[in-house]
Amino acid sequence: MFNGNFRTFSELTTSGKSGSFFYYTQDSRFVIKTIPKHEFKFMKSILKNYHEYLISNPQSLISKVLGIHKVFFYRKKQKLKKKIYFCIMNNVFVTNKKVDLRYDLKGSTYGRRTIPKQTGI
Repeated sequence: MFNGNFRTFSELTTSGKSGSFFYYTQDSRFVIKTIPKHEFKFMKSILKNYHEYLISNPQSLISKVLGIHKVFFYRKKQKLKKKIYFCIMNNVFVTNKKVDLRYDLKGSTYGRRTIPKQTGI
């Protein structure tokens, strides 16, 4: 997946609310996604149940998170500069099955509501 050369990844940035960066492996089978700290903590809290669900439902189409990681970047004299959280998952669109429709599912409706159109005006 990673041979020490970042040129083996392709990058996709999103204009969505998350601001996440996505990096795809050369064969597109795996995705590295940057995540905020609260998502990292949440994934850690559900990890056991998530794993048990995937073992019990091997045909599930839910994305399989293969790892969650935290990387520390330091400046001179060991002063902490920044932490980056990310997850590694399979790319659900690399499949031998035909994908007819794609949906952009959100984990929350917070900040995602629209005002219904007025009819008859």
